[in-house]
Amino acid sequence: MAEQGYAYTSHEADGVQTVFPFAFVGVTPGYFNAEHIFVFHRTDVTWNPVPDTDWNLTGVNTLEFITPPTSNPDADDDVIIRRIMPKDAPYAGYDVSTRFTKATLNNSFLQQLYLAHEALDTLGEDISGSSSGINIIQNLDMQGFRVTNVGDPVNADDAVNKELTDELSTRVTELEAAKVIRNRGELTISFDPPSGIPAELEEWVQIGITGV
Repeated sequence: MAEQGYAYTSHEADGVQTVFPFAFVGVTPGYFNAEHIFVFHRTDVTWNPVPDTDWNLTGVNTLEFITPPTSNPDADDDVIIRRIMPKDAPYAGYDVSTRFTKATLNNSFLQQLYLAHEALDTLGEDISGSSSGINIIQNLDMQGFRVTNVGDPVNADDAVNKELTDELSTRVTELEAAKVIRNRGELTISFDPPSGIPAELEEWVQIGITGV
């Protein structure tokens, strides 16, 4: 099922489908040129960029993979198509030699709008205007810094805090220790009474532990 943000569309892959539609919020077609379209494929937990030699635009809002992307059974989506705007320079610089046109002015404002869309996608505001928290749509490298004040998990794929892992580690250690204490050897059942037992008590079963 496709999911759309301001500047991305994600899809589930099945290993067969090659054509994927996409849409970005903005003035049709939602991007300035094809150089601003980037495709990513998730084969495990990592999003990997797909080289532009492995797919082609077949329409203004449709692209086709040369090889069908594989499915990741552990993920809700396997393919993400993003609009990523250049961030190293403004769309146009105004000086005495610049020809001022309506398109130049519009695209200068659109560049800022599209950059804001990328930020909103990451901060979690969806296109309906509601907030769903921070959505990470690419790999996150904490560079050695900690994620703090993590709550207790609720869903199966929620993060786990250190308090819970410490508790689990303690329980495992205790179970391992108990296993060592109880593992005294093999259980032996003998139907022969020990010497010195009166004859009337010969119907006796001795249960003993060997190997102590």
